[in-house]
Amino acid sequence: MSAPESHDVEVVHDLLIPTRDGVRLAANLYRPTGSGPVPCLVNYLPYHKDGRIGLWYDGIHRFFAGRGYATLVVDFRGLGCSEGVNNIPFDAQEGRDGHDAVEWTATQPWCDGNVGMWGSSYGGITSLKTAAERPPHLKAIVPINATWDNYSDFLLVGGCRDAFWANGEWGPRMVAYNLTPPLAPDPDGRLARLWRERLEHAQPWCLDWYDARDEAARWAAREIAIQRVTAATFAVCGWWDFYSQGTLDYFARLGGPKKLLMGPWKHALPDLSLLEPVGLLELMVRWWDRWLRGQDNGADAGPALTVFVQNNGWRHEEAWPPRRNEDRELYLQPGGGLADTKPGAGTDTQVPYWHDPTVGLDSVGSDPWTSPVLDPGDHNGDDARSLCFTTEPLAEDWNLTGQAWVELPVWASASGLQYTAKLCDVGPDGRSRLVTLGWSPDPCNSGEACRTVRIRLRPTMYFFRRGHRIRLGITLSDFPRLWPAPISGKISLSYSGDSPPRLLLPRSALPSSLPRPELPPPAANVRSSAELEASQSWRVSRELVQQTVALESRSLGTYQLRDGGTVTYRHEYTASVSAAEPAGASIDSQSFVDVRRPTGEVHVRTASLFTREKVTVQVEVEQDGAIIFRKQWKRSRAEGNA
Repeated sequence: MSAPESHDVEVVHDLLIPTRDGVRLAANLYRPTGSGPVPCLVNYLPYHKDGRIGLWYDGIHRFFAGRGYATLVVDFRGLGCSEGVNNIPFDAQEGRDGHDAVEWTATQPWCDGNVGMWGSSYGGITSLKTAAERPPHLKAIVPINATWDNYSDFLLVGGCRDAFWANGEWGPRMVAYNLTPPLAPDPDGRLARLWRERLEHAQPWCLDWYDARDEAARWAAREIAIQRVTAATFAVCGWWDFYSQGTLDYFARLGGPKKLLMGPWKHALPDLSLLEPVGLLELMVRWWDRWLRGQDNGADAGPALTVFVQNNGWRHEEAWPPRRNEDRELYLQPGGGLADTKPGAGTDTQVPYWHDPTVGLDSVGSDPWTSPVLDPGDHNGDDARSLCFTTEPLAEDWNLTGQAWVELPVWASASGLQYTAKLCDVGPDGRSRLVTLGWSPDPCNSGEACRTVRIRLRPTMYFFRRGHRIRLGITLSDFPRLWPAPISGKISLSYSGDSPPRLLLPRSALPSSLPRPELPPPAANVRSSAELEASQSWRVSRELVQQTVALESRSLGTYQLRDGGTVTYRHEYTASVSAAEPAGASIDSQSFVDVRRPTGEVHVRTASLFTREKVTVQVEVEQDGAIIFRKQWKRSRAEGNA
């Protein structure tokens, strides 16, 4: 690989991009100093070009500009410094605006007409959504930690209603983010007028997933038409991200040039991950060089997939799942074993299990949001509260490569239960570690016998070492990842038929014949100098008398604004549930944005209370010591607006 070029970088702030309906999107431009027209990379997101994510990405934009690319970071319509109003998340309008931003970019004197897009999370989603609109000048994209279907990957994971991400983390954060004033200097008062309009029409995004009217149809309209994406796509995700399933799904449907990088990461950029960091930014430059500059550098050659096998390092694969895979059947033995021996036909055994809504907290350390947590911790506590089946110590290594399935013939005492399956690696010391998990809504009616529940576990690649044991845990809860079923109830696994409970576990019978990948090291000096302070904390607690469990989360970040001020983001919440009252599970959240500038101060305070069926959001905005906005919203899934 040749030595990287290096350019000085200039930044042009507050460009305005016209869209087809006259609304203008605001953008900041990074470009090589003194260069002529060059290819441009568009990063289009809802998190404010002058705020937390825009400032946090500053070093990344400078990295690309230093390598000879212009980069443009664009605010969503109705957010940041852009015009308009935005009350609907993941709306199709985002793709149309992205199309117009790409085509405007291609005509600018500093762009040579070749445009790429990239982004992480929502920014990755919008790169896919824009590519599906087929703007003529969009040649290549790099979606990181993205999906094409947020109904399945965000709102209803495995068909069960999400709690942790939608209602603890992202949803309430965005209430405060979306009401934050534009953070660019405002000499003529234009941005102040935009902000007043925004407050007047404000509606929290999180109300949307408490509106049951035509829910499936509304979210289906937000799916990305992946079959329309023809831009060369370099897809990136982590096994522990929310969107690992969605990434593999959309990658399989892409018809144009494509590559996939799947690592052991959570919801993080690989260059900045604390676990197994790699030089994604360097790989992205090679992708841009190939598709925006036309260099024959081999970025599109070789195997389509580069994947990380947990406990065994990086590997190339030609396809997903690997073609050399074989499925092995392991049967859940009535005594708690897990073996390839089928229990005796006609066995009349019933293995009971009662709903415990407090199960799930042992896997919080593996959740995508907990990126600073390197050790996911023991899973033994949740194992003890689950219905577990464990193999004998393995006589040989086992390469799990793909997606496991669980099939459970069950009898249920009540309808409305939901099922969770967790696969764990139990070491010789008895310590249980989560490998992957999956969920299923209840297919059974009350008192109905022997319906088969099928649970698809999340995709993964994991190396079980000889002497370790494989454990499958079955439970009716995964709190706080899912809202608990609001009822008590019991299931029994049935062994009376010819198809006893089983685990279908894929494995690579043979090692890959392809050479091991050689990945570049993570880029240096790309952390933003604008970040002044950052912290996260997570605490799990269990109250023994009331049998209540809780997860408490706190995070804080302070950033330097370009006019000399600061913006501080604080977010905290408590998710709790009682074993005796699963219907009372709740997430109580507060989110704050404090803007301190030479021209004055603004403080945005929000409080959100979520239950499975209802949400209440309260907002207060203070400017220079006076309350200028205060409002409360309520919504019930059963009643609509309140």
